Amino acid sequence: LVYSQSEKYTSRQQEIHDKIKSMRDTGMSYKHITKYLNENNILTHTGKRWGASGNSVHSVLKKYQMRLDRLDLAKKEYQSDWGKMEVSWEKNKDFL
Repeated sequence: LVYSQSEKYTSRQQEIHDKIKSMRDTGMSYKHITKYLNENNILTHTGKRWGASGNSVHSVLKKYQMRLDRLDLAKKEYQSDWGKMEVSWEKNKDFL
């Protein structure tokens, strides 16, 4: 399912993230979480098994936080700050 970055995760993605986050918060390692997910047939949001190294589990948490940071930055309002700039045209005598 394709969604824009401004939309929330799909319910499946959010469910997977929340499960991983709660397991990580109890002190489980990424490898142990991966093993648990694969043993219980909890697939990734794309329907695949989790990689044995635990990197894909770590990536779910990392990318979720990166996404939240990116959305917060997109909502940030900036004040206009006009500097003094001048545009001028000068003939280059050497060029002619």
